[in-house]
Amino acid sequence: IRPKYNPKPNARELRHHRRLQELPCIACGGVGGVFHHLLTSCPDKRWRRDHELGLPMCNACHCALHADGNERRWCEREGFDPVREAVFLRNESIYEGIL
Repeated sequence: IRPKYNPKPNARELRHHRRLQELPCIACGGVGGVFHHLLTSCPDKRWRRDHELGLPMCNACHCALHADGNERRWCEREGFDPVREAVFLRNESIYEGIL
């Protein structure tokens, strides 16, 4: 049974968000600061806006991604797979005891 969706991240999800916000932007390598919720479907995703699956991004790249309107296409142009990266980052947080 799927747990009920909560639009606000819980304490451990917030720790994961903060961890990712401290990482460099996944697209340009610049200063991060934004947790981008993964929009692309993947097997591990629980809801449309899953608080465990996200990417570290700078504000400029985050705005560019949303302005493009197609997450998968934008990430392919930038040279990375959003699902693979988000799952890897989530697993790192699990391994480190954050999630």
